[in-house]
Amino acid sequence: MSAREVIARDVWGADVGAGTADEVVSCGVPNWQLCLSEADAILAALDAAGLVVVPKEPTRRMLNRGLEGADINWRAASEDEALSDDEVIRIYRAMLAAAKEGER
Repeated sequence: MSAREVIARDVWGADVGAGTADEVVSCGVPNWQLCLSEADAILAALDAAGLVVVPKEPTRRMLNRGLEGADINWRAASEDEALSDDEVIRIYRAMLAAAKEGER
C-alpha cells in the first residue's frame, strides 16, 4: 500500500466516516479513492516543507542506491571494504530514528 493510499484511507475515515473505505460507491471506485486529491495535497505540503514519506524498511532499490551513494563500488570491493545489506539497513534505521527525534 502506498503512502498516498494510506493517507486517502485515513482522510476518508476521519472526514467522512460513512461506510467502509473499501466499499464501492456508485461511480465504481472504492470510497477511499474519493480522497486521493486530499492525499495529494498532504503529500505536496510535506514536500514543500522539505519532508518525504519513506518506508520503515528499505527496499532493495533503496539499498542499492544507498551503496552507490556511499561511493563504494560494492561489486568490485573486497569483502573488507564492502558494506553488507545489514550494515546499510542499520544505517537507514538510525537515520529514521534520528528523524523521529527531530534531529537534522
